[in-house]
Amino acid sequence: MHSFKEEVLKSAQKYPDSIAIQDQSEEINYREFKKKIDLVSGFLIKNKIKKNDAVVVFGERSSDLIISIYSINFIGAIYVPISIQTPIERINNIINDCNPKIILADKIKNTEKLVPLNNKIKIVTTEIILRSKNDSLFQYPKLTNKEFSYIIYTSGTTGLPKGILIDNCSLVSKIKLLQKLYPLRKNDCFLFKTNIMFDVSLTEVFGFIFNGRTLVVLPESNEKDINYVIDHIRINKVTHVNFVPTIFSVFIETLEMNLNTKEKLTLKFVFLAGEELDVNLINKALELMPNTKFVNLYGPTESTIYVSANNIKSKVETKLVPIGRPLKGSKFYVIKDNMLQPIGIIGELYIGGEGLAVKYLNKIDLTNEFFIQNPLGIKERVYKTGDLVHWNNNGELTFIGRKDSQVKINGYRVELSEIEFALKQHPLVRKAIVIFNKEKNMIIAYYNSETEILRNELEQHLSKTLMKYSLPHYYILLKTIPVTNSGKIDKSMLPSPFIKPRKIINVPSSNLENMIRELWSEVLDIDAETIGNNDSFFLLGGDSIKATKFILKFKKLYEVDIPFLAIIEKETITNLADFIDKKDH
Repeated sequence: MHSFKEEVLKSAQKYPDSIAIQDQSEEINYREFKKKIDLVSGFLIKNKIKKNDAVVVFGERSSDLIISIYSINFIGAIYVPISIQTPIERINNIINDCNPKIILADKIKNTEKLVPLNNKIKIVTTEIILRSKNDSLFQYPKLTNKEFSYIIYTSGTTGLPKGILIDNCSLVSKIKLLQKLYPLRKNDCFLFKTNIMFDVSLTEVFGFIFNGRTLVVLPESNEKDINYVIDHIRINKVTHVNFVPTIFSVFIETLEMNLNTKEKLTLKFVFLAGEELDVNLINKALELMPNTKFVNLYGPTESTIYVSANNIKSKVETKLVPIGRPLKGSKFYVIKDNMLQPIGIIGELYIGGEGLAVKYLNKIDLTNEFFIQNPLGIKERVYKTGDLVHWNNNGELTFIGRKDSQVKINGYRVELSEIEFALKQHPLVRKAIVIFNKEKNMIIAYYNSETEILRNELEQHLSKTLMKYSLPHYYILLKTIPVTNSGKIDKSMLPSPFIKPRKIINVPSSNLENMIRELWSEVLDIDAETIGNNDSFFLLGGDSIKATKFILKFKKLYEVDIPFLAIIEKETITNLADFIDKKDH
């Protein structure tokens, strides 16, 4: 099996002048790319970094960060990514857990954030190493591909992040498989836009090197500005891009507003992963972008990025978009009560085959709980996902929800994901989120729909499949789904049915202020009467996606362009109205 090192060497020899990395500040060809990797690799080796030593990479999306990652991989060390956006307490927790030999920051300016760290680990910067141009000879260690490759930290149930350790063979195999399925051909390039602390970023970081292709770097934080993303894709002729479906919905909405823009896009593949893909969204995308191939992918971090794919070629007629069939090397078992489940019957997904994580770092009990021997009696190690799924008649898997959303109501066992699934079967419901309020012992159902649905209608619908004790106590219409910076559903931002409207002191007075207020009410899904002139858009529940939706709606209604940064900086109705007034004059 070829390593990433061999692929880079091959591209440097065959395509030395081809652009490897297209950064905002520089272009790096393959000849330079290899030289820079050698410089940083040599530095690490001289500092006694050995195979399977952990090295933290800290910083923002940049060419220096990419060079850092490749240098670590080339010497057989373990790459531990920490984004510049990570809170210092979480950084401390990760460093204490993985015990790195060194922290490799990309830029000098970014080391300032590391000053408060409670440890004595050496901090160096790739920027300074590359300036030194120390070309003294060194020898790369001989690698077998059995070395460990990376540790990705995800949220843990204890409140502390848990590290998932993946070996290099699994990573190389998965990236080569994806390249075979969704190849980058001549003049193609991948957009580097995913936060490095999410394993999807690895498809971008390592997916471009085959046959001298290009990685286009999207500057940090600009992934929140969809107009900027579209411009970056268009200007740099990007062909391969990753999206979380929620962010992709804003992307599609923006394209609809600027129909001429879509003709300039060169996208060949759009990869959708991280959450459930909405049927209406993908059907709209197929209509707007007929020359683009859309792939719905699924995979826990514990199984090396992706384990299944659904190549969507035509309009989806089912209520839910399937997550597809297992990728080569992966095995799926849908199990309930230690028995395989037939087509259409929900069970928990167990994943076997290649690519399973080595372990949860320093968590033996957790590793033994989720990485187990196949309960069907087959002699193999499997990962117990906690995901509820079922097979459809086409041999594809459909994701239903999480098993661990189970709660007890008055002694009755209730699966919240089962309620979500039932709610989504209603013809008017696009998305559903069901939570349990422990303090009030109540189930609250949130649904996304164009119009409000009567409570009686929803209850009658749910009563067809659910026991009476499973029926929600509240049903709340959401015009938009709140999400985190990574694009995941942010349950902490869901409106509470128990909060009473507050008294507003500074109410809008001008027509412009009232226009802004009404649109805020719409995108934030709150009563306009509860919004004051000096209220922060973000404290009211706004985020980058809702900000973009406000911008799009304002432009559509009033033909005025509001820069994305204006929402971030102005924040209140008073400041924003003043900004628009001055802009118009």
